[in-house]
Amino acid sequence: MNYTIKLILMWTLAFVLIAGIAIADVPRMINYQGRLTDISGDPVSDSSYVVTFRIWDDSAIGANILWEEEDTVLSNNGLFSLFLGKNHQLTDSVFSEINRYLGIQISGQGEIYPRTRFTSVPYVYRVSTVDGASGGDINGNVEINGHMGIGTEPLESYVLSICRGSTDIGGLVNIIDSSQGASVYIEKIDDGPGLWISNKGDDGIGIYNEIDAGVGLSIIQKASSPALDIREDTTGGAGILLTVESDGEVGIGNHPSEKLEVSGIIYSNTGGFRFPDGTVQTTAMTGTITGIIPIGGITAWLKSFPNTPALSDNFVECNGQTLIDIESLYDGQIMPNLNGTTEENKRFLRGSTSSGAIGGAATHFHDYVSRNWGCCSSSQNRVGEGNNIPPYYEVVWIIRVK
Repeated sequence: MNYTIKLILMWTLAFVLIAGIAIADVPRMINYQGRLTDISGDPVSDSSYVVTFRIWDDSAIGANILWEEEDTVLSNNGLFSLFLGKNHQLTDSVFSEINRYLGIQISGQGEIYPRTRFTSVPYVYRVSTVDGASGGDINGNVEINGHMGIGTEPLESYVLSICRGSTDIGGLVNIIDSSQGASVYIEKIDDGPGLWISNKGDDGIGIYNEIDAGVGLSIIQKASSPALDIREDTTGGAGILLTVESDGEVGIGNHPSEKLEVSGIIYSNTGGFRFPDGTVQTTAMTGTITGIIPIGGITAWLKSFPNTPALSDNFVECNGQTLIDIESLYDGQIMPNLNGTTEENKRFLRGSTSSGAIGGAATHFHDYVSRNWGCCSSSQNRVGEGNNIPPYYEVVWIIRVK
């Protein structure tokens, strides 16, 4: 006996009435309803019939079978219904293309022709995948379990892979955020970088901040490891370029042990270096600061010279005062009196194997011998007082005390 089949209700999906279901829970079945009639168009007898369903990629003979399932249906006045995919799961690839046709074969007879082309409704089945999507909006939460590719095939090593053409203009990712929270939040649990950027162009990271009071880059480091670690080539082990430790110490070419530690030459092409006492060094000096004038060293200072900066607290004037400075080894000691207000206390310095002795006088006398050639007698006489000071330029003697 030959049969025909007439569609009573076009394709509907088993999950259409299930609102808010997660993608992983989407039933992979299609609700199919039809009516069996004989060649005269009358309903077949109420009974069970073995029906084979096939999905083809074309309506012509010789097309490829994409899916096949055999079911037993119960006819009631010719009407029957079943779920396609109940016995043989429908995979995402079945509806990956537009042209899909359903072929039906009843009780071992030949397949009924023509095959029936699927309309748009069955393609909603592919809500579990977005292959071939041409756009649209997603309202709600999206959870992706697996690997995702934008503009490229997904890579197994990465959860998200993004690629764009070399002639494209603009950024790869554009984030517009009006909230008070972080625009991008990365929580890294295991070892390894939380954010890794491999750049083969001119710039690795560009930050443009349009708000005057805003912070271009803010790093909050709670661990003891460096807050910022820039290396030339981590795979080749070429070394550290810049390190900022969690306590604020900065190292250039190293892990620092001081506030700033540099492995290499520091170059200033303008301005020089400013020190805590406010002085600026713009020319080269040999040795170190402590090596030039040691503690206890005395040097001249042009105190009244125009534009001379204030004296560093490492030095004091040699005015014979008692030093009060708990940071100095000389705390409580009387400083040398070299800058006195009287001529006796305005002293020159003279070298010796020891220090501290004083001597000399501000004035001097000349003695001479007077002879009486007539009677062969002689006497010693003293002429007037003379000044002992050569031409001079006054300075203020200072001593380094710490």
